[in-house]
Amino acid sequence: MGLSISRLNDLLLKFIHIFSPQISKRVLSGYVTAPVLHFIPLHIIHIAKMQDLLVLIPDCDRYVVRRMPKILSQSRPVLKLIYIMKSTVLLKATCLVWLAISTLFISCKDDDPVSANPLCDPTENVMGLSLEEWQIQWWQYLMSLDCDHLGLASLLPQSFDLYFLSSPAGNFTYDVTIPKDKMILCPLVNYINDFPCPDTSFHPAPGQSLEDFLQEGAEGFIDDVTDRSITLDGVVYPIDKCYRFVTPLFYFTGDPSLPLCFDPCVTGTSQAAVSDGYWVVLKPLSKGKHTLNIKWKHIPFTLNSDVTYNITVE
Repeated sequence: MGLSISRLNDLLLKFIHIFSPQISKRVLSGYVTAPVLHFIPLHIIHIAKMQDLLVLIPDCDRYVVRRMPKILSQSRPVLKLIYIMKSTVLLKATCLVWLAISTLFISCKDDDPVSANPLCDPTENVMGLSLEEWQIQWWQYLMSLDCDHLGLASLLPQSFDLYFLSSPAGNFTYDVTIPKDKMILCPLVNYINDFPCPDTSFHPAPGQSLEDFLQEGAEGFIDDVTDRSITLDGVVYPIDKCYRFVTPLFYFTGDPSLPLCFDPCVTGTSQAAVSDGYWVVLKPLSKGKHTLNIKWKHIPFTLNSDVTYNITVE
């Protein structure tokens, strides 16, 4: 539409060189190496590997960096985003100028692989709630079910703004019908740590808050979960740590039957809990048939999940 991507890159680097020669020198001399990429969310790096041209963006904050590929993704050459850990107003202004230029000269297409990503941005609220808040609602729903209905949580009638799925350990296949235009809350693997429990030794250490105590226990389990992925209609989406969420302390009332089949700590009355896990929200799927597969492994506990949903959207 005017300027080529390579020309835009040249303009950006000249802008940096004029206003910050020291940073320009570090960037142009290959300052940015693989370890620096650890500061970028993994799914952003995956996007970067799809293209060939390097676009060097120094000192963007995380918010700007996460959105940069969505704006620039139409260019066939790709992005390698660089995060230099040094915060100045000038360099953040540089990033914003680059964003503005990119928006003017690069258009997005509906068939673009990045804009077509079915996973919602994990840093953004969904329907006004954070993923931690949705996680709490999901657990309050699940724990309200009795033993006969617990395994059918995804199939029962629901009245939530999102459609709640589940991914229990084991190999399962479910057929589910989801209304058109409904986003889907999909927990890959999650752990609820609730209090009190019959074990009298299960309590916070002196001076430790109940929230910290419960989060510590949940974290220990989730830390060992590996090989996390979602496959939607044959396309695999690895789930990195950007999709991990830990709730603050919340309260739920569990069904009195649950100690017999699920959680021995459930009292049948209001009790405290926290949850830790990997959660994804899928954007509304098109009408018709879809196949969703969820996988994860927990080697220390010899657990794995391979759950398939045959979804009909109508």
